[in-house]
Amino acid sequence: MKKILLIIMMVLLLIPLSGCDLFQSGLQINDKATISLQLYEEYEIVVESSTQEPIVWQTSQNEVLLINENTIQAIGYGFALVEGMVDQETVQYFFTVNEKPFITIEGLNHLLATEQTTLTAAISPISLEQAVIWETNNQEIATVTTEGVVTAIAEGLVTIRAISVADNEIYQDYQMIINEVHENEYDDNLVFQDTSSELSITSFNQLLYPLIQSAKQSVIGVSNYQLSNQQLILSSIGSGIIYRRDIILKDETVLKNVENVSEIENIDYFQYYVYTNRHVIAEHDALKIYYRDDKAEIEATICEFDPKIDLAVITFQTRFYFPIATLGDSDTIQTGEFVIAIGHSEGYSYFQSATLGIVSYPKRYMSDDTDGDSYNDWDAEYIQHDAAINSGNSGGPIINLKGEVIGINTVKISSISVEDLGFAIPSNLVKEIGQLLEEGISPQRATLGVSVVEVKTVLSSPSYFPDIVIPEGITYGLYVTEVKDTGIAYAAGVQVGDIIVTFGGVDILYTYLLRAELGEHLIGGGDVVAMIVYRNGSYVTLQVTF
Repeated sequence: MKKILLIIMMVLLLIPLSGCDLFQSGLQINDKATISLQLYEEYEIVVESSTQEPIVWQTSQNEVLLINENTIQAIGYGFALVEGMVDQETVQYFFTVNEKPFITIEGLNHLLATEQTTLTAAISPISLEQAVIWETNNQEIATVTTEGVVTAIAEGLVTIRAISVADNEIYQDYQMIINEVHENEYDDNLVFQDTSSELSITSFNQLLYPLIQSAKQSVIGVSNYQLSNQQLILSSIGSGIIYRRDIILKDETVLKNVENVSEIENIDYFQYYVYTNRHVIAEHDALKIYYRDDKAEIEATICEFDPKIDLAVITFQTRFYFPIATLGDSDTIQTGEFVIAIGHSEGYSYFQSATLGIVSYPKRYMSDDTDGDSYNDWDAEYIQHDAAINSGNSGGPIINLKGEVIGINTVKISSISVEDLGFAIPSNLVKEIGQLLEEGISPQRATLGVSVVEVKTVLSSPSYFPDIVIPEGITYGLYVTEVKDTGIAYAAGVQVGDIIVTFGGVDILYTYLLRAELGEHLIGGGDVVAMIVYRNGSYVTLQVTF
C-alpha cells in the first residue's frame, strides 16, 4: 500500500465553508500531477492537520475509485479526481487506473504432422497496437510464420508465443499437440484396424491441457449484486459462456455476429452475448462480468430469461477481446463420451476450474415447479453427466473433446446416497431458445388443454379409477378425462375417452414425455404435429396446430 504524508499549513480564508462544492475552483494543494494505480491497488492518504476533524473525500468517478475514509481503491479503469477539505483548504489528487493489457490467441490446437493452421492474436484493450511477433519453442515439432501460420513437423507438444511489437513484456503462450500420421495397415486375411484412432494415455493427457486452456477463455463469471442499505452487495456468483460477438466501429456502424476480427479496422468496442442460468441472474439489482484473476468486473445487462427452462441471455460491452465458444450438436452425444465441465466452483477463488467426466445418459427428463404452486408443471430435457459441478458452476458449459459446448450446467442432485449426478441443458435446446432470449422475447409454451391419466397408472391400480376402462391390448398412453373447449386439443378433435398414444412420433408412455414434447413448440408458432389417439377400437391421427 502506498503512503504519502501531506503537511498542510493553516491558511485563513475569507470564503465561508457552508454549501461548499468540492469540485469548484478554489485554493488547491496537489501532491503530484497524477497518481497511477493498477486495478484494485490501494492508496492511503495520511494527512497531518491542525484539527482533529475527519476529512471527507469525494471522487468525480465513483465507478473508478472507491473511498473508505483515507484509503483510495481502484475499482475500475479510467481517470478520476479526488478532493477533500483540510483546514479550510481544498486538496486535490488526480488518479489514473491503468488497464492491464493481455493477449488472446485463437486457432486449432491439435494437428497432424504436415498439417497447417493459422493462429490469430488480439491484444486487449483493442485501442493498443495489435501487431504481434510469433515464436515457437521447438522448430523440430512446429514452425510459425510472421502471419501466425503454424506448420506441424513431428509428434510432440509445442508452445507458440505471441509477443506485442509495442511491448515485449506483453505476450501469451499457446499450447499445441502434434500427432504423427499413421498409415492404415490392410491385409485381406486380417480385420481392418484404423490405428490413427487409437488413444494412448500420453496423447490423452496432452490433449486435455490445450483443450481446456482454449475452451475456458470463453467462460466468464456472472456476479449478482443486490441492494442492501443503498449499497450494492455481492449476493451470488455463477458462470456464463460467451457465444456471440458484435463489433461497434468508431463511426457507430454495427457488425453483427463477427467471428474473425483480425481484418477489421476502426473498432471502438465489442458487444458480447452470454448464456447463463436464469437462477444465476434472479432478483438482481446489478449484474457484472468477472473475467480475470485480478477481480476486474464489467457492467452487464439482461436480454431475457426463460420462465420454464433455467436459461438466460445477458450482454456486456468492452474494449477487451474474448474468444467465442463453439456450440456442438447435442443430439449426437452418446453414453460414455468424455465431457469437461468448466466453471467457478465455490466462487472466484476457484475461477475457471475444470472437471472431467462422462455422459451418464444423453437425455433425461426432470419435473419442476416453475410457477410456485407446489405442483410440478414442467418437464425439461437434460444431459446427465458425472463431471463434478458445484455452487458457482451454474451457467457454465460442459464441452466434448472437440472443444465444443454441448450443454449448459444447471443443477445437480446432492444427498448422502448419491454422488456425481449433474445435469446440463442440451446445446441444441440452448441455441433454439437463445435466439428468442437474445431478442428480448420470453418463450410462451403451449398446452393441449386436456386432463389425462396415465394408462400404466390405471392398469396398476384399477380400483382407484372405476370409471375408466382401458381396452384390451393397450398398455401405455394417456387417457383423456377432460377437454377444454378453448384448447388446441379441442380444435384438433380430441375427445373425452381418447387415449393419446404418440405425439410427434414419440410414444407417450408417461405424462412427462408429452410435456417435454409440448415444450418444443411455442404458442402461435404455427407448428403442426401429428398426434395418434386410440378411439373406439381403432387408431386415429389428429393434426395439432400451435
